[in-house]
Amino acid sequence: AQMKVRRIWQRTIINKAYDAVLKAQGNGILASEMFRSTLLCMSGIHDFSSDPSFTQLKRCTHSPPPPTPPGQDTMFIERDGRAYKRLQEVIFTDKNIDDIQNVSWLLKTSTCESLNALAWRYAPKDNYFDRKGHELRTMMGIIHWNQTKKDELEGTRIVTGQKAYFNHTLKKHVFRNVKTPARNAWREAVKKATYEV
Repeated sequence: AQMKVRRIWQRTIINKAYDAVLKAQGNGILASEMFRSTLLCMSGIHDFSSDPSFTQLKRCTHSPPPPTPPGQDTMFIERDGRAYKRLQEVIFTDKNIDDIQNVSWLLKTSTCESLNALAWRYAPKDNYFDRKGHELRTMMGIIHWNQTKKDELEGTRIVTGQKAYFNHTLKKHVFRNVKTPARNAWREAVKKATYEV
């Protein structure tokens, strides 16, 4: 019975996590405070101006919630109740509150999939690597990713056309950009540093 009210908030928790990253636009502290405020908002607390741990967010940005109709259970979760503590243990953990500071507001699903596809080329799942080897290969994948994005921002890697492919999620043909080959100049820098070591 105490956990039943949590169901009302499931979609809200997801939306507020996304909203925190999007509205903060790279401000990690603000994103963290917006995400952390969700749990307080769910317990009916919408003003954080008296809480010194909130330095950038002082109150909820949404409109006032409607009053609870007579005879109905409140939509809010009891502060420090069983459901509140369980959400702290699973979702609003210290690690998640810290990690959300590093989530890029520019990342989209397709971008994440593209990054994962590149990382798998350096550390394929059908091969075994020890811990250090896997970390090294993953870091090289990230360097490769960052360098291609840097080339695009600097205008040295440009779009030359579009290629159609069938998207099984949308059930239709969509287009992706075809770009000039990456220069991968970073590889020479890594090779040089390796020889020096």
